[in-house]
Order: sequence, then C-alpha cells, then structure tokens
Amino acid sequence: MRTATALALFVAVFLFIFEPFGTGGMDWKWRTLNALIFGLVRASGILIWGALNFFMVALLNYATIAVLSSGSVSFGFVGALGATFLVGFFPYVVLLLLDHARMLRSMLSGAENVNAWLDGHPVTSHSSERLTFKGKQEGEEVHLVPDTLVCIRSAGNYVELFEIKGGEVKTHVLRCSMSSAEHQLTDHVQFFRSHRSCILNLDLVEHVEGNAQGYLVRLRGLEENVPVSRAKVSEFDERLTQR
Repeated sequence: MRTATALALFVAVFLFIFEPFGTGGMDWKWRTLNALIFGLVRASGILIWGALNFFMVALLNYATIAVLSSGSVSFGFVGALGATFLVGFFPYVVLLLLDHARMLRSMLSGAENVNAWLDGHPVTSHSSERLTFKGKQEGEEVHLVPDTLVCIRSAGNYVELFEIKGGEVKTHVLRCSMSSAEHQLTDHVQFFRSHRSCILNLDLVEHVEGNAQGYLVRLRGLEENVPVSRAKVSEFDERLTQR
C-alpha cells in the first residue's frame, strides 16, 4: 500500500508539472484532476497485479493438490485461497517476530555494554569557546558554550536547541534545518547526529536503554530520552567510547 501510494503521488506530480500528454492547455483544476486520475490508475495497477499474483499462486496450489490427490480435493478453490494466505502470512509473522527479538537482544546487550563503559569512564568536557547558530532570517542568531548544549531537535521548519544553564534547561528556537545545524557543528566532535530529528552531545550522555528500534539516551538535564536510530547505533557506540 505504501509503495502504491508513493508511486501514485509521484505519477500525479510528474504529470501535473511536465504535462507529457498535452494537458498544458487545460485549466489547472482539470490538470490536477487528470494527474490524480492517472496516479490512481498507477496505484490500482500495482494492487491488482499483487492480487493477481496471489490468485495465480492459489490456483497453482489448488491444481497441484488435485494432481497429487488424484482429483479428490477435500476443499474448493476458496479454501485454496485461504490456505495460500495462511501459508504466506504465518511464516512472515514468525520471521518478523524472530527478527524483532534478535534486534531487541542486540540493542539491550549493546546498551548494557555502553552503560558499563560510562560507569568507568565519566565523560567530562570544559570548553570556553562559544558556538554561534545562525538562522535563515537576517540577524537570527543563538550564542552558547558547547558544554551547555544538550541536544538539538527538529521542529518542522525550526530547530530547538536545549541549553543547560544553572541546573535548568533553556530552549532556543531557530528557523533552520537540521542539516544546517549539523553543518555548523562540524568542528565539534562531541556532537552526534543520532537520528534524523536529533543531534546530541556525547559529553552529556548519562544512561542508555535499548529497544528493537535502537537506543534511548538519557542526557544530563533533560527529562525526555532522545533516540539513536538502529542504523546509527554502531557509530554511536564507537564515537562515545573513543572519546
């Protein structure tokens, strides 16, 4: 369904912009309707093709059973459809659960190792250098010391900078992208892009919890844990323990 929807939207946008079928003379409303109809046709084709594949597998299963049992089939074609669905569905679910359990064990073990390392290697940093974050609007700037920047989180077209100062967390909102914020931290190795929506300060990591999706990290001064995506776990472990 996700694939069909994504391709349908792509086709609709492509047809609306490039007008390959000579729709440029149409009113924009009709052009939009025309693009959406072709997108729907594309999505329907994908779904129908998937249903046809399933139907053909069920038909071949039914024919195979009929041949092997010399024609004495105890259930009809509808039963063959149900059996085909069950044969495909349950192994998929079992494999999904096994993979989930495997990833959970791996993440829990990794988190345990990181916490053991943190217990013996408290990370501290002292820097008087000031960071300057610039937003898209002229004169939009935030100044702070690297040691006090706990993390940066995405908030739509803005980013939230969480600064710990005097034992309290202060939030700065800046109009810029996460990529821009990350680029402005290039020379500061203690900052790590742990997730598409988060950059964290490795010097302020206090505890790590594991789950099947990756890690949840507790940072000094923050009540809410921040995520480390599964794809970033290995790099997080390496960056943290080699500091």
